[in-house]
Amino acid sequence: DCAESFREHKTDYIRDYFQLFLQMALVLTFRGNTQVVKVGRVAGQFAKPRSSPTEKQGGKELPSYRGDIINGPEFTEEARIPDPRRQLQA
Repeated sequence: DCAESFREHKTDYIRDYFQLFLQMALVLTFRGNTQVVKVGRVAGQFAKPRSSPTEKQGGKELPSYRGDIINGPEFTEEARIPDPRRQLQA
């Protein structure tokens, strides 16, 4: 499962990621004795294509989890219904 979850992108996570990113740039700047251009991607991959449109668990077949921007990871019929409101949340 390579789609990222909305749960992973809270304020603390983004702040800590940014702080680590700046610390790494600082180390590179001093060790390399040169300027470092900082470029990063913070947005997650909330929608991913799947090799199969469905998945099976315990004899039950449901639509595949396609990422939090599309449907939910829980293996229930309700969670696997695509919901366009998730795009607004993303």
